[in-house]
Amino acid sequence: NNCSGHKHHQYRIGNCLTNDDAFVVGGSEDGKVYFWNLVEGNVIHKFDAHYRAISCISYHPRSTAMLTASADGMVKLWTA
Repeated sequence: NNCSGHKHHQYRIGNCLTNDDAFVVGGSEDGKVYFWNLVEGNVIHKFDAHYRAISCISYHPRSTAMLTASADGMVKLWTA
């Protein structure tokens, strides 16, 4: 399956799986975070996270939390 919708033309964009392996989480050059269904590949959720490209995402192995890092110089912790 292909995960589409995000922008990735100039930067290496990070992605990972959620801690339950149900979703792929990826960044985008427009500063958004995308969640895709792992099986179907469709966008489940997206939100504005940074002002520039997201270069790295890491999901916590047990908690519903993740870190994002961006070309805007910020690292952010996201929790549910």
